Amino acid sequence: MIGPLRAAFHHRLRRRAGHLAARIAPHLPTGATVLDIGSGTGHNAEALRIRGARTCAEADVVDFHVVGGGPVLFDGTRLPFADRVFDACLLAFVLSYTDDPAALLREAGRVASRRVLVLQSSPRGRAGRIALRLRGWIQGRVAFRLCATLRLIPPSPTPLHPRRLLSRERVGDLADEAGLKLARVVPEPGLLGLVSRDLFVLEGPHQGPGLAASPPPTGTQRP
Repeated sequence: MIGPLRAAFHHRLRRRAGHLAARIAPHLPTGATVLDIGSGTGHNAEALRIRGARTCAEADVVDFHVVGGGPVLFDGTRLPFADRVFDACLLAFVLSYTDDPAALLREAGRVASRRVLVLQSSPRGRAGRIALRLRGWIQGRVAFRLCATLRLIPPSPTPLHPRRLLSRERVGDLADEAGLKLARVVPEPGLLGLVSRDLFVLEGPHQGPGLAASPPPTGTQRP
């Protein structure tokens, strides 16, 4: 029973990670060095390496990786890396969970020499906020505990406690507070159009918010 369940678990996460990597890769330089902040199971870093990243290091507040070498642990505030040591940093659906999202973005900007890439779900209206809160509970705490119980991930304290919902405009404000320039936003509809899974391309030094959304690429598929 566990064998087929584990295979389905990896298939689902690899499929999702492959989709995310396809969105992120066009915004990375060839042979990029990347830091995945909030790397979780390790599937996103694995997919970025497959997509051509020269290296993809991982950092998280707890270690529940199931593929790759695992993360460097940090306190959620200060990244244990030198300045500008990576070409880019990735924060995939992380900002809703951190205590101080502007401070974490500032840290990402410190260790990245080129850009910071942020994936974040933004609600559309009241129905979108309800949908995101429900999904955060089901796919966050409930799914994490179930996966740990079934030993699909190592037992560890769950870091998945949503602290806030973030609109597209609020993420732009956070980038502004962190001293990063918002170069573009690439939206993608999700949850039946109730949310937008936005890709924020941030660069430094700060030169203004610039919150214009780019049209989604044609033929985009949802995971």
